[in-house]
Amino acid sequence: MLAVLSLTLACSAGGAAEACRVNQPPEACVAHAYDAVILARIESAGPDDRLRGERPAWTASARRTGAIEGKAVSQAVFEIGRTGQSTACDDGQPIARVGETWVLYLHETPGAGWTAGASYPLDLARRIDPRLSRLAP
Repeated sequence: MLAVLSLTLACSAGGAAEACRVNQPPEACVAHAYDAVILARIESAGPDDRLRGERPAWTASARRTGAIEGKAVSQAVFEIGRTGQSTACDDGQPIARVGETWVLYLHETPGAGWTAGASYPLDLARRIDPRLSRLAP
């Protein structure tokens, strides 16, 4: 779970052992190459007491509701979150709320499935990612 969360929080495909060299703005994160970009609805969210940082850590479960770009994704549920630690590339996004739509930027790992390399609430993603301009409000 922590390895998946680490991938979710980083803006690159780097592993959990890599420190965040620079906290990139969301615009830079979404510009990276991803295997797929999807919409997902938050099904559950809560604090992650296993992680301690400058801000509250959290995890959420999100169910795929649509595709934006990239490969077909058969996996239905994804874990996203934030570590609360700026050294682990936490961008300070507040805890996701149940029912919210988020945009997940996915990497496919052969044999391991899909992980979110970045994730943002839809309202923020619309402002930073030109791919979302064609979505109806």
